Amino acid sequence: MEKTRNSQHRGDNAMMRIIRELDRQMFPGGTADEQRQVADLLTLLRGKHPEKTIRNTLRFALSQMLLIQPDRSRVVESIVSRPNNKLSKSEAEELCHYAIAHNERLRQLYSARE
Repeated sequence: MEKTRNSQHRGDNAMMRIIRELDRQMFPGGTADEQRQVADLLTLLRGKHPEKTIRNTLRFALSQMLLIQPDRSRVVESIVSRPNNKLSKSEAEELCHYAIAHNERLRQLYSARE
């Protein structure tokens, strides 16, 4: 039993390290960077959506682009097709454009592709 608990604990620690590294890639400036980007997007999208919606969608888009799907149009489609999504396709496109413009790694990735 103790061995199982210890290996699960190590797995939890490994997962937390992965999540922290992803957070560093998404928001190199830490929490202040995330808060600034969410505030910018709230303004860009004219306050039509709650802060939590924008934060969660930004995190979703960044993680998709950094880890899974560098094709921006597919990320937009993923956002629009999410359960309970409230963003229009054009708003999702604006959010993705903003995310790329404000993340050095994504800027490099997308400029190399174009």
